[in-house]
Parts: sequence; C-alpha cells; structure tokens
Amino acid sequence: MALLWSFNPSMHYEAPNEMVGSVLAHKGYIETNKAVYWSLIFPASEEVLEKYECPMSGYLYNSVTGFVEYRARVIEMSSGPREEHLQFVPPWRSADPSHKIAYLLIDQLEEMFPHRLVTDFTYFEKRKKVLGPPSGNYFKVMDPLF
Repeated sequence: MALLWSFNPSMHYEAPNEMVGSVLAHKGYIETNKAVYWSLIFPASEEVLEKYECPMSGYLYNSVTGFVEYRARVIEMSSGPREEHLQFVPPWRSADPSHKIAYLLIDQLEEMFPHRLVTDFTYFEKRKKVLGPPSGNYFKVMDPLF
C-alpha cells in the first residue's frame, strides 16, 4: 500500500505559510534536518492512523501540471506531530496538536522520471483504477513501483 495526495505549488498561501505547497522547500528541509512533517487536510484519529504500516511510499500529485511527480518515503503517520519529533515541523507548517489532522513524517522525497498519470494508480481496497486526483484528501493506492 502507498498514499497518493495532492499539492499545489502555485497557490498563494499567507506568510509564514507561503511554502506549504513547495515540494522543493520540503526536500531542502529533509536535507538539512533528516526528515520533515507534511500535514494533510484530513481529520484523522490515532486509531485510524495506527492501521497504516510504515515505512510506506507516498506519491505527490501536482494539481497544476496534472501529473504525479514525486515519490516520498513516509516513516510515520500520526494525528499531530509527536513531541520527540517537533524539530521536523518546518516553520511554514502548523504544529497545533488540537487540529487532529493527518501528519506524515517523510525522510525521502524525490522527483520521479517519467512523471505519471493519476490513472496509472489503482485503489488499494477497491482494486480499480484511480480516475481523478485527490483533492483535500489522500487515496490509499497500490504501490506501482513494487
């Protein structure tokens, strides 16, 4: 299983959140700090997130270009940044534990060549092709590279 989620590199975010959609900012943070949190706009309880086995692959769909362009390694999923991992929250991400949204701790983030269509992915549980991109959420998909 892998996760597939969207990012928008050209959306205007208010400071200090202007880099929320920048994959390159997250990649640079990993290079400097060994890992980075990426939060998703998705309410998530610890009970739900504990069902995921990490590490797992993550794929990032660029909502501007319409391609899945990046592959990440997700080493932890939680409903908020863990106290022992607060150094992995970049300044442009919120670390408010009351939000109870899905937080992905990523330690690898690389561009894929060639980029892939979202229809190259298959839902993990339904075993049917993904027909459209995730918006404000993520999909559980089969990992096409394994």
